[in-house]
Amino acid sequence: MTDEQRSGMVAGTMTSLASIGAGIGTAGLGVLYKAELAGVVATADLPAGQHDAISAAAAEGDAQRALELAPPEAREGLQRVFEEAFAASASAVLFASAALAVFTMCVALVLISKRNLPKPQQEAEPKAQEG
Repeated sequence: MTDEQRSGMVAGTMTSLASIGAGIGTAGLGVLYKAELAGVVATADLPAGQHDAISAAAAEGDAQRALELAPPEAREGLQRVFEEAFAASASAVLFASAALAVFTMCVALVLISKRNLPKPQQEAEPKAQEG
């Protein structure tokens, strides 16, 4: 428990830490998404002469440009590769987020000790009426 004199300082610290955590978490999940996307596209069977350019465009998230770089006969197959890559990347991000949420919950449960929890207030017993 925090005493009333420091409650503003604690609230400000928690708000700052939440903002920092959100920024770092978003960046980390963005890196995971991009890496998974690039990995799926890089292992796909792409046209030989355009493999590097298409992979680079996909890694940047520019699927439209990657499709334009591909020969017309390969675009339909490449579209399916991109759909698979986007789905795999989104799944990786969601599973990582779920794992992080479970880990955070476990850490919070371990760190919260009973001595820091507020004690329940006891209700005053009603006085017997004299009569």
